[in-house]
Amino acid sequence: MDNNESLGIPNYGPWYINADEGRKEIEFHITNKFIIESLKNLNIDINNSKLEFINYGSMELVYVLKTNDEMYTVLVSQPKTGFGKLHSEYNNLIKLNEKHKEVIKPLIYLSNNKLKKELYITQYLYQARCIGINPMYNKWGIWIPEPNYHYYVLTKEVRKKLNTCMLAEILRLYDDEEKIGLSEISLGSGDFTLNKNLNSVKEKDIINSLNLIAARKLIKMDYETYIENLTKELTSDSKRLICKKNLQDKFTKEEIYDGIKLGNSLRNKDKKLILKK
Repeated sequence: MDNNESLGIPNYGPWYINADEGRKEIEFHITNKFIIESLKNLNIDINNSKLEFINYGSMELVYVLKTNDEMYTVLVSQPKTGFGKLHSEYNNLIKLNEKHKEVIKPLIYLSNNKLKKELYITQYLYQARCIGINPMYNKWGIWIPEPNYHYYVLTKEVRKKLNTCMLAEILRLYDDEEKIGLSEISLGSGDFTLNKNLNSVKEKDIINSLNLIAARKLIKMDYETYIENLTKELTSDSKRLICKKNLQDKFTKEEIYDGIKLGNSLRNKDKKLILKK
Protein backbone atom coordinates (compact mmCIF):
# COMPACT_ATOMS: atom_id res chain seq x y z
CA MET A 1 0.00 0.00 0.00
CA ASP A 2 1.23 3.50 -0.75
CA ASN A 3 0.95 6.39 1.72
CA ASN A 4 -2.44 7.46 0.38
CA GLU A 5 -3.78 4.04 1.38
CA SER A 6 -2.23 4.11 4.84
CA LEU A 7 -4.42 2.38 7.40
CA GLY A 8 -2.79 3.15 10.73
CA ILE A 9 0.28 2.85 12.94
CA PRO A 10 3.39 1.70 11.00
CA ASN A 11 5.88 0.86 13.80
CA TYR A 12 4.30 -2.33 15.10
CA GLY A 13 6.26 -4.02 17.88
CA PRO A 14 6.36 -5.33 21.51
CA TRP A 15 6.07 -1.76 22.86
CA TYR A 16 2.32 -1.83 22.15
CA ILE A 17 1.80 -4.95 24.25
CA ASN A 18 0.12 -4.40 27.62
CA ALA A 19 2.32 -6.68 29.74
CA ASP A 20 5.10 -6.42 32.31
CA GLU A 21 8.39 -5.28 30.76
CA GLY A 22 9.96 -8.73 31.01
CA ARG A 23 7.01 -10.30 29.20
CA LYS A 24 6.41 -7.85 26.33
CA GLU A 25 8.60 -9.62 23.78
CA ILE A 26 7.26 -13.06 24.70
CA GLU A 27 3.63 -11.92 24.64
CA PHE A 28 4.24 -10.18 21.32
CA HIS A 29 5.20 -13.48 19.69
CA ILE A 30 2.36 -15.36 21.42
CA THR A 31 -0.11 -12.80 20.09
CA ASN A 32 1.23 -13.03 16.55
CA LYS A 33 1.13 -16.83 16.64
CA PHE A 34 -2.44 -16.81 17.95
CA ILE A 35 -3.59 -14.46 15.17
CA ILE A 36 -2.00 -16.56 12.42
CA GLU A 37 -3.43 -19.81 13.82
CA SER A 38 -6.87 -18.23 14.14
CA LEU A 39 -6.85 -17.01 10.54
CA LYS A 40 -5.75 -20.43 9.33
CA ASN A 41 -8.64 -21.99 11.27
CA LEU A 42 -10.92 -19.73 9.25
CA ASN A 43 -9.36 -21.12 6.04
CA ILE A 44 -7.87 -17.76 5.16
CA ASP A 45 -5.00 -17.91 2.68
CA ILE A 46 -2.24 -16.32 4.80
CA ASN A 47 0.23 -16.12 1.92
CA ASN A 48 -2.15 -14.06 -0.20
CA SER A 49 -3.52 -11.88 2.58
CA LYS A 50 -2.20 -8.81 4.37
CA LEU A 51 -2.47 -8.01 8.08
CA GLU A 52 -1.65 -4.48 9.23
CA PHE A 53 -1.55 -3.02 12.76
CA ILE A 54 -3.85 0.01 13.02
CA ASN A 55 -4.60 0.77 16.68
CA TYR A 56 -4.24 -0.34 20.28
CA GLY A 57 -5.53 0.14 23.81
CA SER A 58 -5.11 -1.44 27.22
CA MET A 59 -7.79 -4.02 26.35
CA GLU A 60 -7.18 -4.79 22.68
CA LEU A 61 -4.77 -4.69 19.77
CA VAL A 62 -6.43 -3.78 16.48
CA TYR A 63 -5.46 -4.90 12.98
CA VAL A 64 -6.92 -4.70 9.49
CA LEU A 65 -6.99 -7.87 7.42
CA LYS A 66 -7.13 -7.67 3.63
CA THR A 67 -8.01 -10.94 1.94
CA ASN A 68 -9.78 -11.78 -1.34
CA ASP A 69 -10.33 -8.06 -1.97
CA GLU A 70 -12.29 -7.81 1.29
CA MET A 71 -11.18 -5.88 4.39
CA TYR A 72 -11.90 -6.76 8.02
CA THR A 73 -10.94 -5.47 11.45
CA VAL A 74 -9.34 -7.99 13.80
CA LEU A 75 -9.45 -7.16 17.53
CA VAL A 76 -7.16 -9.24 19.75
CA SER A 77 -7.03 -9.35 23.54
CA GLN A 78 -4.07 -7.77 25.32
CA PRO A 79 -2.19 -10.04 27.77
CA LYS A 80 -3.57 -8.19 30.80
CA THR A 81 -7.15 -8.32 29.54
CA GLY A 82 -9.17 -10.81 31.56
CA PHE A 83 -10.03 -13.89 29.50
CA GLY A 84 -13.65 -13.68 28.39
CA LYS A 85 -13.86 -9.87 28.19
CA LEU A 86 -13.67 -9.84 24.40
CA HIS A 87 -16.38 -12.49 24.22
CA SER A 88 -18.56 -10.27 26.41
CA GLU A 89 -17.91 -7.26 24.16
CA TYR A 90 -18.60 -9.37 21.09
CA ASN A 91 -22.02 -10.34 22.51
CA ASN A 92 -22.79 -6.75 23.57
CA LEU A 93 -22.06 -5.43 20.09
CA ILE A 94 -24.28 -8.08 18.50
CA LYS A 95 -27.09 -7.21 20.90
CA LEU A 96 -26.83 -3.47 20.24
CA ASN A 97 -26.45 -3.89 16.48
CA GLU A 98 -29.77 -5.73 16.25
CA LYS A 99 -31.57 -2.42 16.82
CA HIS A 100 -28.87 0.11 15.97
CA LYS A 101 -26.94 -0.19 12.71
CA GLU A 102 -24.53 2.56 13.81
CA VAL A 103 -23.03 -0.07 16.14
CA ILE A 104 -20.34 -2.13 14.42
CA LYS A 105 -21.43 -5.73 13.82
CA PRO A 106 -19.03 -8.52 14.86
CA LEU A 107 -18.79 -11.39 12.40
CA ILE A 108 -16.97 -14.13 14.29
CA TYR A 109 -15.29 -14.86 17.65
CA LEU A 110 -12.36 -17.21 18.29
CA SER A 111 -10.39 -18.10 21.41
CA ASN A 112 -7.60 -20.31 22.74
CA ASN A 113 -8.18 -21.45 26.33
CA LYS A 114 -4.59 -22.63 26.75
CA LEU A 115 -3.09 -19.28 25.71
CA LYS A 116 -5.96 -17.32 27.32
CA LYS A 117 -6.22 -15.35 24.09
CA GLU A 118 -9.30 -14.30 22.16
CA LEU A 119 -10.26 -12.21 19.16
CA TYR A 120 -13.26 -11.15 17.17
CA ILE A 121 -13.59 -9.88 13.61
CA THR A 122 -15.78 -7.11 12.18
CA GLN A 123 -16.17 -5.42 8.82
CA TYR A 124 -13.52 -2.72 8.37
CA LEU A 125 -14.53 0.95 8.24
CA TYR A 126 -12.04 2.22 5.68
CA GLN A 127 -9.68 4.83 7.17
CA ALA A 128 -12.28 5.84 9.78
CA ARG A 129 -11.36 8.64 12.17
CA CYS A 130 -11.33 7.73 15.87
CA ILE A 131 -12.61 10.51 18.14
CA GLY A 132 -10.88 11.09 21.46
CA ILE A 133 -8.40 13.01 23.56
CA ASN A 134 -4.66 12.81 22.90
CA PRO A 135 -2.83 13.09 26.29
CA MET A 136 -0.16 15.23 24.58
CA TYR A 137 -2.73 17.97 23.94
CA ASN A 138 -5.47 17.31 26.53
CA LYS A 139 -7.97 18.46 23.91
CA TRP A 140 -10.61 16.70 21.83
CA GLY A 141 -9.52 15.63 18.38
CA ILE A 142 -9.49 12.83 15.83
CA TRP A 143 -6.83 10.31 14.80
CA ILE A 144 -6.41 10.29 11.02
CA PRO A 145 -4.67 7.29 9.35
CA GLU A 146 -3.53 8.92 6.11
CA PRO A 147 -1.22 9.95 4.59
CA ASN A 148 0.62 9.21 7.84
CA TYR A 149 -1.07 8.35 11.13
CA HIS A 150 -1.59 11.63 13.01
CA TYR A 151 -3.81 13.50 15.49
CA TYR A 152 -5.85 16.57 14.62
CA VAL A 153 -7.11 18.92 17.36
CA LEU A 154 -10.72 20.00 16.79
CA THR A 155 -11.94 23.56 16.68
CA LYS A 156 -14.30 24.62 19.48
CA GLU A 157 -17.29 24.51 17.12
CA VAL A 158 -16.59 21.02 15.76
CA ARG A 159 -15.71 19.65 19.21
CA LYS A 160 -19.10 20.85 20.52
CA LYS A 161 -20.97 19.22 17.64
CA LEU A 162 -19.14 15.90 18.02
CA ASN A 163 -19.55 15.73 21.79
CA THR A 164 -23.24 16.60 21.47
CA CYS A 165 -23.72 13.84 18.90
CA MET A 166 -21.74 11.21 20.82
CA LEU A 167 -23.79 11.81 23.96
CA ALA A 168 -26.99 11.69 21.89
CA GLU A 169 -25.97 8.33 20.41
CA ILE A 170 -25.19 6.90 23.85
CA LEU A 171 -28.69 7.83 25.02
CA ARG A 172 -30.17 6.47 21.81
CA LEU A 173 -28.65 3.08 22.62
CA TYR A 174 -30.44 2.87 25.97
CA ASP A 175 -32.91 -0.04 25.95
CA ASP A 176 -36.23 0.96 27.57
CA GLU A 177 -37.56 -2.60 27.67
CA GLU A 178 -34.62 -4.10 29.54
CA LYS A 179 -33.63 -0.81 31.22
CA ILE A 180 -29.98 -1.21 30.26
CA GLY A 181 -27.48 1.24 28.84
CA LEU A 182 -23.92 1.24 27.61
CA SER A 183 -21.28 1.14 30.37
CA GLU A 184 -17.48 1.32 30.71
CA ILE A 185 -17.54 3.94 27.96
CA SER A 186 -14.11 5.28 27.04
CA LEU A 187 -14.93 8.33 24.91
CA GLY A 188 -11.45 9.79 25.27
CA SER A 189 -9.92 6.67 23.71
CA GLY A 190 -11.91 6.33 20.51
CA ASP A 191 -15.09 4.37 21.22
CA PHE A 192 -16.72 6.33 18.39
CA THR A 193 -15.43 6.77 14.85
CA LEU A 194 -16.41 9.03 11.97
CA ASN A 195 -16.58 7.89 8.37
CA LYS A 196 -13.73 9.16 6.23
CA ASN A 197 -15.92 11.06 3.76
CA LEU A 198 -17.70 13.30 6.31
CA ASN A 199 -17.27 16.95 5.32
CA SER A 200 -20.12 18.55 7.26
CA VAL A 201 -20.59 19.78 10.83
CA LYS A 202 -24.39 19.52 10.71
CA GLU A 203 -25.70 17.32 13.50
CA LYS A 204 -27.74 15.10 11.15
CA ASP A 205 -24.67 14.43 8.98
CA ILE A 206 -22.45 13.71 11.99
CA ILE A 207 -25.05 11.31 13.41
CA ASN A 208 -25.18 9.46 10.08
CA SER A 209 -21.37 9.22 10.08
CA LEU A 210 -20.88 8.09 13.70
CA ASN A 211 -20.09 4.45 14.47
CA LEU A 212 -19.78 2.85 17.90
CA ILE A 213 -16.92 0.33 17.82
CA ALA A 214 -16.70 -0.67 21.52
CA ALA A 215 -19.22 -2.06 24.03
CA ARG A 216 -17.31 -3.41 26.99
CA LYS A 217 -20.25 -3.68 29.34
CA LEU A 218 -23.99 -3.00 29.71
CA ILE A 219 -25.49 -1.67 32.95
CA LYS A 220 -29.01 -2.00 34.36
CA MET A 221 -30.34 1.37 35.49
CA ASP A 222 -33.50 3.42 34.90
CA TYR A 223 -33.19 6.06 32.18
CA GLU A 224 -33.35 9.19 34.34
CA THR A 225 -30.73 7.82 36.74
CA TYR A 226 -28.60 6.82 33.74
CA ILE A 227 -28.69 10.39 32.40
CA GLU A 228 -27.92 11.82 35.86
CA ASN A 229 -24.89 9.60 36.40
CA LEU A 230 -23.62 10.04 32.86
CA THR A 231 -23.87 13.84 33.18
CA LYS A 232 -21.87 13.82 36.41
CA GLU A 233 -19.16 11.63 34.92
CA LEU A 234 -18.79 13.73 31.77
CA THR A 235 -18.52 17.01 33.69
CA SER A 236 -16.63 16.05 36.87
CA ASP A 237 -14.40 13.46 38.51
CA SER A 238 -17.32 11.63 40.10
CA LYS A 239 -17.55 7.91 40.85
CA ARG A 240 -17.27 5.76 37.73
CA LEU A 241 -20.45 3.81 36.94
CA ILE A 242 -20.98 4.45 33.24
CA CYS A 243 -17.74 5.98 31.91
CA LYS A 244 -14.55 3.96 32.14
CA LYS A 245 -12.35 6.85 33.24
CA ASN A 246 -12.27 10.60 33.85
CA LEU A 247 -12.00 12.81 30.78
CA GLN A 248 -8.97 15.09 30.56
CA ASP A 249 -11.13 17.58 28.64
CA LYS A 250 -14.59 17.35 30.16
CA PHE A 251 -17.92 18.00 28.44
CA THR A 252 -19.38 21.48 28.80
CA LYS A 253 -22.85 22.16 30.21
CA GLU A 254 -23.98 23.24 26.74
CA GLU A 255 -22.75 19.98 25.18
CA ILE A 256 -24.60 18.01 27.86
CA TYR A 257 -27.84 19.99 27.41
CA ASP A 258 -27.76 19.73 23.61
CA GLY A 259 -26.72 16.07 23.74
CA ILE A 260 -29.63 15.08 25.98
CA LYS A 261 -32.05 17.08 23.83
CA LEU A 262 -30.79 15.48 20.61
CA GLY A 263 -30.63 12.03 22.19
CA ASN A 264 -34.24 12.17 23.31
CA SER A 265 -35.24 13.38 19.85
CA LEU A 266 -33.46 10.42 18.22
CA ARG A 267 -35.06 8.01 20.69
CA ASN A 268 -38.54 9.36 19.87
CA LYS A 269 -37.90 9.01 16.13
CA ASP A 270 -36.72 5.43 16.64
CA LYS A 271 -39.86 4.58 18.62
CA LYS A 272 -42.09 6.02 15.89
CA LEU A 273 -40.29 3.94 13.24
CA ILE A 274 -40.81 0.79 15.31
CA LEU A 275 -44.53 1.55 15.68
CA LYS A 276 -44.85 1.95 11.90
CA LYS A 277 -43.46 -1.52 11.21
